[in-house]
Amino acid sequence: MGRSAAPARKAAQPAAQLRVLRRRFFRRLAYAFCASALGWLLLKGPYGAAVSWVAQGLTRMVSFSTAPVLEAQGNHVVIGRRDFRADSGWLQLSLLQVHANTIPFFALGFALASSRSSRFRVLKAFAWLAGAHVVSLVAEAQWFYASQLGAWSVANYSEFSRAFWGVLRFFFNLAVPYALPIVLVFWAVPEETAMLLGLPQTTLRRTTS
Repeated sequence: MGRSAAPARKAAQPAAQLRVLRRRFFRRLAYAFCASALGWLLLKGPYGAAVSWVAQGLTRMVSFSTAPVLEAQGNHVVIGRRDFRADSGWLQLSLLQVHANTIPFFALGFALASSRSSRFRVLKAFAWLAGAHVVSLVAEAQWFYASQLGAWSVANYSEFSRAFWGVLRFFFNLAVPYALPIVLVFWAVPEETAMLLGLPQTTLRRTTS
């Protein structure tokens, strides 16, 4: 009787530790979410303006022209061209839908990070997320120029360009906003993520190698 109970208690210990770990994670997640949302509310204006400014520079490089304009106006970015009239050829896009995924990214990342080095890795991973925000605006602007300006689009962009920018815009609008934060968090803190999911160490080594 005693011999059979000992293995059972030993097998139950990891499960109990995992439950405690997950309770701690959800408690930390609530605090991290509130902090991330507050930081996003305070910094969304300057961050949106910075992302729009960098995206404008990249769009001009891709277009080999200084005509493209991406101007942040509050929570929106206005996309147009200098060589068009002020009352035509402009698109208004919400910046909130571009970078609101920073909230779940930082909430998950800092809720999982268990050391100063892992928190620093989360901050480094944010550079990739910020780059995705910039590229998404570039894709939006180029899709707008290539397919939404009538005869001007047909004269200045090929069918391949319209298809390319359309697919890239679709990808950044659907896949990147929701999947990329989770992928980046797993990449930044793989050990903590694997422990929370109850993955064995062999799976962790195989995934991160």
